Amino acid sequence: MRAYELVRRHVEVQLEPVPVTVHELKLIEVRGSEAVLLARCSGGTYMRSIAHDLGQAMGCGAHLSSLRRLGSGEFRIEQARTIEQLEALAAEGRLEEAVVPAAQLLPDIPAVWVDDLVVNHIRQGRNFPVSPFRTDKGGRYVKAVARSGALVAIGEAVLPNLYHPTVVL
Repeated sequence: MRAYELVRRHVEVQLEPVPVTVHELKLIEVRGSEAVLLARCSGGTYMRSIAHDLGQAMGCGAHLSSLRRLGSGEFRIEQARTIEQLEALAAEGRLEEAVVPAAQLLPDIPAVWVDDLVVNHIRQGRNFPVSPFRTDKGGRYVKAVARSGALVAIGEAVLPNLYHPTVVL
């Protein structure tokens, strides 16, 4: 059970410290006794703890009155759509405009173009070769992308420049 579920049931929770990285913590605005902060931090950062620790350091206590996530990984709030916007796009037959193409996901995994023959091999579960000039040496995964731009599979290295499709779309 998650810690917040236990707390809501009035069960005392003792959380173990987790290493996190705060890349940026910026004071944006002060309104009386309230402050607006902008944080860029790693996953697992508990902003309520940061607010508490800041309040303790200042000797006045502190808590969050609101929290808004502006991004996570490669996703940004500007990409988000309201239900009304999605309904309007759907009514106009343009819903795909709100969808991030699968080939653009996982930007840390290099993409390699594969032709139709290799696409068929991948869909049959067969290993596929990749040019040594198209990937980072020693890279564990690649994204196999068809000429149409569609993500075909995520491949895992089995030999240098030879990948096995582990996730096939």
